[in-house]
Amino acid sequence: MKATKMRFIPLLLATLLLISSCNTSSQQSDSVTTAPSTDAVTEAPVEETVNYLEIIPTYDLEGSDFRIACQTADDRPNIHSGEQNGDIVNDALYLRDMAAEERFKTKIVNTTFANRANINKEINRMVTADEDSYDIIITSLLDGIGGMAAGGLLADLSVVDTLDFSQPWWNQNAQDALSWNNKIYGGAGPIALCYCYAPYALFVNLTMADDYRIGNLYETVDSGDWTIDYMNDVMKNIAEDVDGDGKYTVEDRYGLAMTLESGNAFLTGCGQLTADKNGDEVAFRFNDLKFMEVLDKLNSVFSQQSSILTDFLGNNVEGAAHLSYKVRMFTNSQALFNAAPLVTSVYSFREMEDDYGLLPYPKLDKAQQEYYSYLLTFHPNAVAVPKTNTRIDETGAVMEFMCYYGEMNVRPQIHSVVLKEKIARDEDSKRMFDLMFKNVVFDVNHVFSFGGSTTVIREYASGHTQNIVSKWASIEEKVLNELAETIEKLTA
Repeated sequence: MKATKMRFIPLLLATLLLISSCNTSSQQSDSVTTAPSTDAVTEAPVEETVNYLEIIPTYDLEGSDFRIACQTADDRPNIHSGEQNGDIVNDALYLRDMAAEERFKTKIVNTTFANRANINKEINRMVTADEDSYDIIITSLLDGIGGMAAGGLLADLSVVDTLDFSQPWWNQNAQDALSWNNKIYGGAGPIALCYCYAPYALFVNLTMADDYRIGNLYETVDSGDWTIDYMNDVMKNIAEDVDGDGKYTVEDRYGLAMTLESGNAFLTGCGQLTADKNGDEVAFRFNDLKFMEVLDKLNSVFSQQSSILTDFLGNNVEGAAHLSYKVRMFTNSQALFNAAPLVTSVYSFREMEDDYGLLPYPKLDKAQQEYYSYLLTFHPNAVAVPKTNTRIDETGAVMEFMCYYGEMNVRPQIHSVVLKEKIARDEDSKRMFDLMFKNVVFDVNHVFSFGGSTTVIREYASGHTQNIVSKWASIEEKVLNELAETIEKLTA
C-alpha cells in the first residue's frame, strides 16, 4: 500500500510567492501534511495535492445571512459594487463573496459604516443589549478593535478550531498585538480589502529620477544600500529654491512630500517599535538608547528644507481633494518621493503624467537585514467577532475561507491598479510591491496609542516638533496609567 502525503497547493500557482506577504514574524509552511500510513511501505511515497479550500470545514448555513458590520469609504474601500463591473479588484472581491455564498449556502450582507466612531457605537449597543446582529466586524485596530477588546465586546477566537491564525494570510504581528491573557480578539489580513491598500507606501517619481540622474533605485534596494542616509543624500541633491525668493514654499522643489503620519512609517522602516510586547507586558522604548538615536536621526533628516510637511499647507487646493498639497507636490513633479497610503495612488495619481513607482521604506543602515512596512491602524483593515455571536465555528470557517481567497485572488490584483499599466507590467515594480508586503509591522502602541503617545512620537520623527524628551516627560504619567488600565481590562 502506498503512503500518501497531502500537500496544499494554492489556487493560483503564479501567486505562490505572495503567500509570505502577510507573515511578518516567521516563515510559515505552505503545506498541510497528514501523518504517513502506518502500513508497510513498499514504494516511494506519492504526493497528493490538495487545495486548501478543501481543508476548510464546510457548513450549511441554510440560506441565512452572513452579517458583516463593515467600515468602508471611497478612500478606505472594503466592499464591492454588488456586481461585476470590469474593475479587476471589484470583480475579484465580488467573486470571492459569491464563492463563499455558494460554499456555505449563505448570503453575505454588509451593513456599512462611514467611520469607526459609528461602528463602535453600534457594536457597543448590540453587545450591551445581548443581540446577535452581526457575525463579524471589519473596522480599524486603533479606536476600533483594540478598544472593543478592552471593552469586553469581542469573542475569544483562540478557541475557534475553524480558524488558523498561524497561516500566512493572517498577519502574525497583528495576532501578537491582539493576544492577551491567552485569548485572541481579532486578526488582520486580506479578508478586509482595505488591508491590501493600507500599507504606507513610498512613491518615487521615475521620470524625475531619470531627469536628475539619480540612478537605478531598484538596484539600490536590491543591494541592501537603500538606507535613510542614502535617501537623505538624494533628497538634498533634488531640493531647490526654484523661484529664488530665498525661502522654501509650495512653489519650490523637494526631495520628499510627507505628512505627520510619515514619521511612523520611517520609524518602522528603520526597524523600530515604539513599545515592546512580551506576553501581557508592554514596555515603552524611551529608555532604549538606539530607539532615541533613531528618533533623533529622523528628526534631523526631516527638519531640513529637502522635505516638505504638507499637513499645515491646506488639505484642499481649489476645493478638490486630489489637488491637496500632499498629492499635488508629487503629481506636479515638485517632489521626487511621496510618503502616503498605498490607496492614494488609486484616486490621486491616475492622471499623473510622469511615471511613478514604489520603494520600500529605507533601512536604518546596511546592517539591518530586512525592509519593514508600516500599516495604518486607523484604516479598517482588521476583523473581529462580537461576543454575542451564536455560531462561532461556522463564522470561523467563513472567515478563514474569505481571508485565504483574498490572499490568493484579490490582493494580487492590487498591484495593477496601484501603478499605471505601463509601470505595473515592469518586473522591478512588482518586486518592490511584494517587498513592501513582506514585512508588514503592527506596533502594539499603534493599536492602542496609550495616552496619545504615538502622536508625540510621529510629530518628532517627522521633524514637526523638537525636544522629544520634555514632551515625553509631560505625558509619561498619563501614558503609563492608561497602559495599566488597558492591560487590566484585557487580562480580566
